[in-house]
Parts: sequence; structure tokens; C-alpha cells
Amino acid sequence: MFPRFLDCYTTQVRIGDNIELEKNPLANRLMRSIRINETIWLFFLIAAIIICFSTWLLFQLNAGIFYKSAFILTGLFISGVQFAVAHSNYYKRSNIITRFTMNIYHKAR
Repeated sequence: MFPRFLDCYTTQVRIGDNIELEKNPLANRLMRSIRINETIWLFFLIAAIIICFSTWLLFQLNAGIFYKSAFILTGLFISGVQFAVAHSNYYKRSNIITRFTMNIYHKAR
């Protein structure tokens, strides 16, 4: 949750009032229909709900070690990407992870 918070906070600081700086098309559309800060923290809230529900479900189903390990590894990967995005937002320059992600994004378009 902390990496997601840092991503949201640095996005809020970086964007200011300039919606064009947001690369996520869904977030960009929402920022135009509702306000920028509300959209950023709505995404944080959605992420928090997904994380809490997924963790609760993992333990309710008495998932085996394989699923718990996969959950932890996936979480660590996503946290690493979120830290990289927060770093990129804070320093206002790309890093190796954000460049790689943007290359995939542009190829997919």
C-alpha cells in the first residue's frame, strides 16, 4: 500500500492542474469528468480495496504455499513498479522501469 500511496502523492504533486501529463487513458478521462485529486485518490481507494479483499480471500480459501508465494511475489513486483513510478514522478525523469513500461504502452497502442 505504501508504494501505491507514494505513486498517488507524487502524481498529485507532478500533475498539478495539467491533465495532459497523465498517461493512463482511463485516469485521464476520469480527471476530465471529475476533479484531478479526486480521481487520483479514487484509484488509491480502489487499489486498497482490491489488496484487502485479495488478502482476505487468500486466507479464507486456505490457499496453499504456492498461491501464497505467488501472491507475495506478484505484490513485490507491483510494489517495485509503483516505487519506480513514484521515483519518476518525484524526479520528473524516466527511469529504466518507467521507460520499459512506456515502450510496452506505445507498442500496444
